[in-house]
Amino acid sequence: MRDPEERIRVVVGCRRDLFREGVTRILDAAQGIRVIGQGATGSALVAAAARQSPDVVLVDAELPGLPLMTLLRQLLDLGPSVSVAVLHADEDVRMVSKAMGLGVHAFISKESTGEELAATIRSAARSQDRVILSVPRRMMERLSDPDGGILTEREIEVIELVAQGLRNSEIARSLFISEGTVKRHLTNIYVKLGVDTRISAVNKAESMRLLTSRRQSFAS
Repeated sequence: MRDPEERIRVVVGCRRDLFREGVTRILDAAQGIRVIGQGATGSALVAAAARQSPDVVLVDAELPGLPLMTLLRQLLDLGPSVSVAVLHADEDVRMVSKAMGLGVHAFISKESTGEELAATIRSAARSQDRVILSVPRRMMERLSDPDGGILTEREIEVIELVAQGLRNSEIARSLFISEGTVKRHLTNIYVKLGVDTRISAVNKAESMRLLTSRRQSFAS
């Protein structure tokens, strides 16, 4: 049983320095929480967690270096005393469902406030036999049927911009994400729709009535 007066030790894994520093400041300022380590890649995060023996590891779902599920398995293998929390932006219920199956303890939307983030970390540290969800209600409604929405909201945004003729770099600027993230979304879209080109993805999305924007002519 954790001593309620003992500060929760957290290791934070986020690839962007500014975002990681912001999360660290929020947690360090929260009552009963102390950040003891950081990592900007999957391997660096695993090494920091193994070295520091934290109570909670906070993982950005877009952390580079290792596939997310591989990274989560390695962190969970550190032992039952370590809780793993995933910080995510996309409403990817398949990811959440798979991670829950691995034994991840908490999921935190990047839409959450600092207070919600701290509360989730506290709950993850003190209630290891429960799964803590700090996510938008619209995502909660889809968790009961992860296959009900073929594409996530972000993937629909990406394929709509593809349909408008935008290149990956232009999509990245439009959505304020990296070009690598755009490519990852497109890969997921291809797999989910059973296609292998941009044109066929747009055609399939149109046939499934997933698009709301007007299609432009573009080269594959």
